[in-house]
Amino acid sequence: MFHCIIEGFSIAIAFSIFLFAWNTRRMLNDNFLVLVGIAFLFVGILDFFHTLAYRGMNIFDISGGNVATQLWIGTRYIQSLSILATAFLINRKVRPALAFFTYTAVTVIFLLSVFQWQVFPVCYIEGSGLTPFKIVSEYCISFVVLVSMLVIWKKREKFEFRIAVLILASLGLMIFSEMAFTLYRDVYGILNVIGHILKLISFYLLYVAIVESGLKNPLSVLFRELKKGNESLQEQIRLRQESEAQYRASLDNSPISMHIYSKQGELVFVNKTDLARNGYASLEEFKSIPVEKKLTPDSVPMAAQWKQDSASGKPLPDSFFIDTITKSGEIRNLRALRSEIFWNGEIHDQIIYQDITEQKQAEEREKRLQDEVMTTNRLAAVGRMASGIAHEINNPLTWVIGYSELLLDRDLPEDVHNDIHAVYEGSMRMASIIQRMLAFARRNEPEYAVVQMNTLVEETLKLRSHDMKVNNIDVTLNCTPDLPEIFVDGSQIQQVFLNIILNAEIEMKKAHNGGHLTITTESMAGGLRVTFTDDGPGIPEDDMERLFEPFFTTREVGEGTGLGLSVSYGIVARHGGRIYARSTPGQGASFIVELPFRETSAEPPAETDNRPQVPAGTRILVVDDESLIRNYLSDVLKLEQCVVTTAESGMKALELIHRQKFDVVMLDVKMPGMTGIELDEKLKEEADDMAGRVIFVTGDLMSSETMSFVVNSTIPFVAKPFDAEQIIKTIHRVVSR
Repeated sequence: MFHCIIEGFSIAIAFSIFLFAWNTRRMLNDNFLVLVGIAFLFVGILDFFHTLAYRGMNIFDISGGNVATQLWIGTRYIQSLSILATAFLINRKVRPALAFFTYTAVTVIFLLSVFQWQVFPVCYIEGSGLTPFKIVSEYCISFVVLVSMLVIWKKREKFEFRIAVLILASLGLMIFSEMAFTLYRDVYGILNVIGHILKLISFYLLYVAIVESGLKNPLSVLFRELKKGNESLQEQIRLRQESEAQYRASLDNSPISMHIYSKQGELVFVNKTDLARNGYASLEEFKSIPVEKKLTPDSVPMAAQWKQDSASGKPLPDSFFIDTITKSGEIRNLRALRSEIFWNGEIHDQIIYQDITEQKQAEEREKRLQDEVMTTNRLAAVGRMASGIAHEINNPLTWVIGYSELLLDRDLPEDVHNDIHAVYEGSMRMASIIQRMLAFARRNEPEYAVVQMNTLVEETLKLRSHDMKVNNIDVTLNCTPDLPEIFVDGSQIQQVFLNIILNAEIEMKKAHNGGHLTITTESMAGGLRVTFTDDGPGIPEDDMERLFEPFFTTREVGEGTGLGLSVSYGIVARHGGRIYARSTPGQGASFIVELPFRETSAEPPAETDNRPQVPAGTRILVVDDESLIRNYLSDVLKLEQCVVTTAESGMKALELIHRQKFDVVMLDVKMPGMTGIELDEKLKEEADDMAGRVIFVTGDLMSSETMSFVVNSTIPFVAKPFDAEQIIKTIHRVVSR
């Protein structure tokens, strides 16, 4: 009977704690009450099962005191761990539904482990008393409760003093209760009775702390933090009001430029320093000037957004950069720092301006120098790569051009003739691209000519018109009429434009399967400017500084080499111009090419169209390790009625020269074994009558060794890829000596 009464009171108190916490959960800002309430609901339920399973109740088909003891120890684990968890979650929100679900799951699993699965450790043995597991568990539970007390003691300022004392006293009695339960040997023993009494008192103290105190002083419990916050705010307001008068007096004489704005974005104060910096006499004069005349175009939208955000109550940045225009038209770069102050009894935004114009100019100069050094080094790497690529491509490209040219001279059906002509034109275009790449890598000066920029842009667009139409890309061309002509290498500048247009196409198609490209031409001081603006995804800020690095690409492997913009950078730089990008992620990108005017030079005399003839019967030795090159040269020269002999190596050629006479020897510079240069040296030693009859053929003008030899030698050479006309002209010069 005693056990039932004690446990009945405990269960009633546990349910009361839950009812109070649950019905006030929407008003409470304290998780301690909510979680303790939910936890004690399930503690009460488990204590109810413990009471029914107690020896002598005969509710369940069990004997002995083990099941009741198991239910007791499991409930105490849940109770102690719940108190520890709630101690850490004081003043933090929790989702009651999640807590309910968690406790329900734990409770069901625990009851199944005791009644159904019977896997919960044995806690009591008839005749022997408590098991080691039960005793150790009581110590563990006591330790958890002790830790909870320490946490609550550290956070005691979150509670009223009386409530904190009651909670700590409740937890202390809970520890003594657990200690008592470690010593009894019989479930009806005196220590068991003492433990239950201490438990009841512990529950009652918690009831007094949470339920009774909460009902008597709800405002104190529910709005304590709000009261503290209001008191703190009132103190801050008082202090600010006291300092406002002193602060206002010092603002006007401060050496720092300063503005004050209302929360509606209205300018209410400008100090003397800022007025003097901008060249204005008064606040009224300053405010009378439109913002478009006081800020650069890039800063105007930011100022408008600032005013709009301020009026709508949105958070404002604490610091930002802005570019202003003084009354005399000078642009100044400023760093602005925002803080809130009291002004005329209301909170205003104070902006302090730091002039960083000279610092920014110095940083830009330093960065430009660093970028130029880095770009130069990277482009040198591009040059080395270009050399290897060109050498590998020039040989097969030579015979593609050559044989297509030979086929064009034959009597073929018109459709076949047209197809071969397309192959020839494409091969020549590839050869031109390789030559430009080599010229770029060698850092050669551009081949300047007078160019009409609008025409060059229109011709470039024609090259991509079909692809842009297929890719759903519209183009708007804003060409300023009557632009001055400009002295540039049209082919190289067209290559720059093509790289930019192609990049824009790819990005717009990836972003929204189409897009709009706007191209604008205009005059600028000392030159012309061409701007390409797309509506693609824009360029991430981290990528902006690396756009013109060789091999830098954001695309997947195989989708881009990362060379287009770096090559374009080199071309524009050698023209004395500038190429740069502007972009806001998600709002497209603009690439700007600026080219200066240059003085024109006299145009070179036009070349004659008369093709020279090689005398029939001319004996020519062709030496090349590539069989296709040997065969092509042999076919071309036999059409000219020449007698052609071929050799695949330097040693074979030397043997042939010792056995017979040749009018011309065509030598490939780079060959396995004996190179063309080494063979030429041999000829000078062993066949001096061949002096002046050698023509070098090379596809590797980027090699420092080959280039040095060609430049310093008087021997004529033909660079791969070449066509029949180049060969005939060079042979004609040699045999005509």
